Amino acid sequence: MITERSLARLYNLVAKYAYQDFLAANKKRIKRGSKTHAPYSLSDATNEAREMYQLALKGDRITPDEENRVKAYLLKKNMLGELDDIIAAENEGRKYSPSEKVEI
Repeated sequence: MITERSLARLYNLVAKYAYQDFLAANKKRIKRGSKTHAPYSLSDATNEAREMYQLALKGDRITPDEENRVKAYLLKKNMLGELDDIIAAENEGRKYSPSEKVEI
């Protein structure tokens, strides 16, 4: 069973990756103060995180294989340190914001 904490971490990971994709496409526009933004597409890492989040949202209908895939994905991201800022926000009792650590 996927816990609420794991769901929240997956959601925040998708938000973090999507924000990084947005910045990659619009960094120059943001620096110039432009009010319009360039269109952008999501990276493979973002799409993989979205897929894991969608699997986790199945709740009771998730198969044991899918559950193991989601848990292995979260473990891999945790071991690589990609969840450190998300976990730090949880431990401090605040909501994670993907834009708080990004320098433009």
